[in-house]
Amino acid sequence: MKKFTTGLIIVFICFFISENFAQIDKGYVRLKIQNARKPLCKIDDSLAIRVNDTTLTLTPGSHRIKIWIPTTSLIDTSVFVKTNDTSQYIFKVNYTREYTKYLNDYSKYRQIRKQRWFISPFFIIGSVGGALMANTKANNYVYKALRNKEEYSSAGSQSLMDASEASFLENKKKFRRYEAIEIGLYSVAGILTANYIRLLVKQHHTLPPNYKEEKLLSRIKLNTYPDFATRKLFLGLSINF
Repeated sequence: MKKFTTGLIIVFICFFISENFAQIDKGYVRLKIQNARKPLCKIDDSLAIRVNDTTLTLTPGSHRIKIWIPTTSLIDTSVFVKTNDTSQYIFKVNYTREYTKYLNDYSKYRQIRKQRWFISPFFIIGSVGGALMANTKANNYVYKALRNKEEYSSAGSQSLMDASEASFLENKKKFRRYEAIEIGLYSVAGILTANYIRLLVKQHHTLPPNYKEEKLLSRIKLNTYPDFATRKLFLGLSINF
């Protein structure tokens, strides 16, 4: 009986010591993930969790870590945990090449959409308005020139005839100037209108880019995998993450 009691005490002491050593034999790793909001993080064969800045308790040694979120490239690397110490790792998630191209294409699409609202209509209205003002000025000088012609015909002296002729030539010169301005502004309005129509046609034929967002479930596949312990072949689900 005494031997049995002594044996139980020894077993209890060994169990207590092993438990204490097991509790001491651990470390910490702080993960900081940038450029993504709550990406999926998977360490070794554990379930994936969503984190940005967290501290995990792990056994000392090397651990495999995977970080992924739709539209980003998979980060697959290792972290090393020291006993009773905290190791810090910072990871930056980057977009995939396909998603980066999609962002660039969508930016170009938005530029095409905005062009017709802020450029052509404003200058078309301004050009037409300026041309109408030039036309009013030109017609005014035509009226003055015709009046000078009448004054020249009814002039009673050479000095009046010379004054009417000089006024006529001056009004004719100003008419030509505003007529050229009118033609130029209408030409500008015509070019801008043609460009506006071109933008409308281009916009009609430019469709918004599409991006098929990659979901985590789309990575799940049905396949076979070997169990080396039992030397059997199993059929099950695997996930590329």
